[in-house]
Amino acid sequence: MSEVSGILPQETVKLDGGKRSRPSPGGGGEEGPLPPPPGAADEPASRMISPAEINAAIAAGELIEDYPEDVRGHSCLLLGSGDSGRPIHVVCAPKPDYLAIITAYIPHPDQWSADFKQRK
Repeated sequence: MSEVSGILPQETVKLDGGKRSRPSPGGGGEEGPLPPPPGAADEPASRMISPAEINAAIAAGELIEDYPEDVRGHSCLLLGSGDSGRPIHVVCAPKPDYLAIITAYIPHPDQWSADFKQRK
């Protein structure tokens, strides 16, 4: 975790595993999971990532992209391992008191290098 120690808060990240709110076409909010980001694997079963896997990916992850000048605030992309060693990308934003998880996904092999550290 030495690569991320200067960016991430030192506290353990806890995820509630609850539903997220997303805007609906009618302007109201819908409860439910958010769609996967571009670059994620296509098969629905392979996209399921547990909160425990996200915690593990963050705790032992490697910083592969850093976005200190992002218009929405500093964020970064971490590569970690989930169940059975599958790769997991976690996009997060360090805050003074916590780590905001923006998204987590299984990187698609067609869009990433063999080690999932570089975009093709």
